[in-house]
Amino acid sequence: MRNLLRFFVRFHAFFLFLVLEALCLYLLQQNNRYQQVKIVNATNTVVGGIYNSANAVQTYFRLTAVNDSLLAETARLRSGHMPAASDLFFTNRDTLVEAHFTYLPVRVLNASIRYQQNYLLLDRGSRDGVDRGMGVISHGGLVGKVVDVSERYAKVMPVLHMKYRAAVMLKKSGVRGTLLWDGRSPRVAAMDYVVQPANLSVGDTIVTSGGSTFLPEGIMVGTIREFARKPGENFYAISIELSTDFNSLRYAYVVVDLHRNELETLMQEPDE
Repeated sequence: MRNLLRFFVRFHAFFLFLVLEALCLYLLQQNNRYQQVKIVNATNTVVGGIYNSANAVQTYFRLTAVNDSLLAETARLRSGHMPAASDLFFTNRDTLVEAHFTYLPVRVLNASIRYQQNYLLLDRGSRDGVDRGMGVISHGGLVGKVVDVSERYAKVMPVLHMKYRAAVMLKKSGVRGTLLWDGRSPRVAAMDYVVQPANLSVGDTIVTSGGSTFLPEGIMVGTIREFARKPGENFYAISIELSTDFNSLRYAYVVVDLHRNELETLMQEPDE
């Protein structure tokens, strides 16, 4: 212990320099958008490279589980339980109906589920066509939304984040509400702002409503676990069993909305 104290006393100037340097970088990032973007991108690149290497080793030992997952996904696609999407990133404009969405397959390099603000890291970035605001889904259902990208990697805010919101609805009736998470169980979320009366039943399917520019309508979200009327309010408290198992999530799809720029431009135009 005495030797450790002598070490810190001897090199106290160096450690003070490191602390002040870190403080300067923090203040620079917080007050300058350009430097903030550069630091975040550099961090994503370094962290992404580390997780990419670790994921390659883990994937080798999970080949059986991955194969089972791919077989299950193929079965769902054949059964029509997932939107018609290719496993390759392309757009076919020769068909009679122009495609609205395409789907870019990605690997999930890292995923946290233990915190109230969880994130995922994907192995695709801006050079692959991934951009902020794009939705992310899996064979199980809704995953989240891209919030940051570097050249080779993307950071995703999943459903398991207390600031995440998505427009959802009851599949059988079309009654709409908002999906949110309370920070507790990684398998349970909530559907809010459903006005009474509504024809609700335990086991009812919840899907995305298509009320955004980053997710198509009909993506599986989960099923109603339980519900009750909120005391003194005209809304229901609805608990949802999520269809996506974030603990075993390894592969996903980034949703590319081909009409996104057109829709956002139209929504930003001032009324005359």
